[in-house]
Order: sequence, then structure tokens, then C-alpha cells
Amino acid sequence: MLTERQLEYVVAIVETGTFTAAAERCHVAQSALSHQVSSLERHLRARLFERSSRSVRLTAAGQSLLPVARRVLDDMAGIRDELRSIDPAVRGPLRIGAAQTAVRVLNLPQILVDYDRQYPEVEVSVASGAGFELVSGLRSAECDIALAALDGPAPPPEARFTPFGRPEPLVAVMSCDHPLAGRECVRLRELAAAGRFIDFQPRTTLQNKIRAMAEAAGVERRVMCELDAITEMVRVAATGAAVAIVPGAFTEDFKGQPGPPDGIRALPLAEPGAHLTLGFFRNRDRAASAAVRAFIDVFSAARHVAGYRPGADAATPSGVLPGRPAPAGRSRVDRSSTSRF
Repeated sequence: MLTERQLEYVVAIVETGTFTAAAERCHVAQSALSHQVSSLERHLRARLFERSSRSVRLTAAGQSLLPVARRVLDDMAGIRDELRSIDPAVRGPLRIGAAQTAVRVLNLPQILVDYDRQYPEVEVSVASGAGFELVSGLRSAECDIALAALDGPAPPPEARFTPFGRPEPLVAVMSCDHPLAGRECVRLRELAAAGRFIDFQPRTTLQNKIRAMAEAAGVERRVMCELDAITEMVRVAATGAAVAIVPGAFTEDFKGQPGPPDGIRALPLAEPGAHLTLGFFRNRDRAASAAVRAFIDVFSAARHVAGYRPGADAATPSGVLPGRPAPAGRSRVDRSSTSRF
């Protein structure tokens, strides 16, 4: 018998690239996932994957099944959302994915408390991860809403995006004895001439943004290392070994989170578009559940975005930390077209 779970496993294997990673994403043992895939292959009388010690590839039968599997999973999720929408009570699961910068910028604990007070029957879970992984998880229904930065001028075709209300400026973090530490602002070309960079993990919005700015400026950067935690990028930059370009929110201790070491400099970047646009992503092809719509309704930039000031100038920090970057003004968003999901 073919099951929805088996189709979910097939899609997960394709999107993660291995049985092991698919099992981790689906929160099952690899042996259980492999057993279900083998059972599906027997039921369909077709081999779906070519397995080797190094890779997993779809067979011709698997390639034919994949778009059907995705369509069935989307339809089943839509059915569940539709049935829940009939019930006036907001209940059921709400799976939130949150990237590092979104967690740093948002007062997430306050959002969850405010949401729970109004909708106590919703079971909320929050998972962290890279923005591109979270947005990809919308398609596979791994999460219902992703809190992350926009990678490029527009969201991917399968996602709908609504900004939080203001961009998050990028700053260059360095030690106080860095040759450029006395400047009021700095360009990538000057940073590259003075030394090396600490980069964020590959394929992330932050790394893609920095690489795009460097390419636009005709700058070749030397990278000391890549790290998967932005707070650690700041701490390494404080040693003077290299410079880190990070969202300004990571240059101040707020919301009770550990801040960076004292005695570092955070300089505004003079490059055009040196900011990240943070917001909510959801699946464009599937109607939002009542729980998702309720989450958007509960959200308030004034209450839930740290350091938010309506009408503030798009300034960025400079000087010896601590010192919270002045946030940019609220983006002009047509609420009639973007706040309804």
C-alpha cells in the first residue's frame, strides 16, 4: 500500500541527497526509512534509486514519480489546511523555521508568549537552520513559516515573502587596533587591501550578499575561515586576525543574548545595498493554515523587532561597542496585498 509518508521519504532523499540526511530531516531511523522506500519500490514494481557508496540518484521511474509525489504531498497539506480552516478554533501544529539573524533581530520569546496567550491550542515548534534550508523546507512541508533574509531581489518562485518592516544593516567588525578602525565608514576594497575576511557558511544569504557586493565592486577577497555561527565570527574578528561582515544586530547584547567582546569596532559599509531584508516566507502554492495566519496577525514590528523605531533613518553603527545600530525606517509595504496569506 502506497502511503503519504513513503512519498515524503522519496522527496526528502532527493532534496537532501542521501538516505542518512533524509532520515534526520524526517526524524526517523535510517533503517526505517530504507525499509519504507524498499516497500514502496516493491509496491510500484520499480526501482526508484540507484545507490552507491558515494551518491544516490533517481532512476527513470524515480524521476517520473518525483513530481507526482510532490503534487500529492502539496494536495494533502492543502486538504488538512482546508479542513482546519472550517473549524473556527485555531488549533493544530505550527512549525516555524528561524535563521540566526532573524532570531537575533526578533524578540522571538515575546512573539511566542503573545501567540500562546491568544491561541493556546496551537502546538508550536521552532527549529533553527540556514535560511535557504528553511525556505526549501516550506516546499516539503517540513515547516509552515520561515523567518529568514531575502536572498536576492525576489523570493524563490515557490515562496511568498513579507518583510518584517525594516532592513538590517551590514557592518564590518574588527579589532580596535585594525588599520581602518578609526574610520567612520569603510569600503570592501579598503578591507580587502588591509587583510583577510571571516566568512559565514556557504550558500547562505549573508555569504551570497557579501560575494555579490564584492563582485560588483571588482574586489577579490582573501578568506581566513568560514564559520557557521555569526557570534563566533564576531569573536574571531575581535582578535584582530581578520574582519567579519555581519548584520548589525550581532554587534550589541540585547534580548538577554550574549554579546560580542568589548573593545571592537563596527563600521558601516559604504557599498550600495549593504543590508539584509528579513521577513516571513511561506509556501506560495498552498493556502496558509489558520495557525499561520494567526501568527502573522499577532506579529507587531514595534513590539517584536528589537530596536525598532518607526521613521528612523537608515543609519548603521560606528565606534567602540557596545552601541546598537540605528535601524532603518519602516519599509513601505502594501498591507492589503502582503499581510494576508
